[in-house]
Amino acid sequence: MSSLLRCAVATALLACSSGTPEPTSTGGPEPDPMASAPAEPTAPPEPTAEPSSPPAATGSPASREIMRKDCQALAAKYGDLVRSDEAAKLNPKLTTAQRDTAKANIDKAAQALAARFAEGCESSLLGKFAEEAALQCAMSAKRLVDFDVCMNGPAAPPGE
Repeated sequence: MSSLLRCAVATALLACSSGTPEPTSTGGPEPDPMASAPAEPTAPPEPTAEPSSPPAATGSPASREIMRKDCQALAAKYGDLVRSDEAAKLNPKLTTAQRDTAKANIDKAAQALAARFAEGCESSLLGKFAEEAALQCAMSAKRLVDFDVCMNGPAAPPGE
């Protein structure tokens, strides 16, 4: 089920890609993307668990059930991050009219991606248990890539 969310996020990231290729690994150890995350650097990145597994018997507050309002809040944050990340990529030499048009297009795309995220969240994560720290990490993310790491964990190394 979380693979559906990962697929939706990956599709959204590819759709919003700047076209600049990511640097390739030199075979050394992968840098820890959570090290640069501003919130909860020791938080586990995987927010989802088995759908029927309740929190630990000790009543651990680290896990809680994902509710519709969580999906809506995460989708709104996702849309905001798409807007800010894409607006930051705009060429500073654009005219005011070009910038306004670009921002309107970015806003339309962000709304569509946020709606798609909410739909995917409600269909695959609603009622399942998630780590509170991962949800808080996603809600405090400043960049879309950080949001993705909070929700899905670090990306698998190339070749896997």
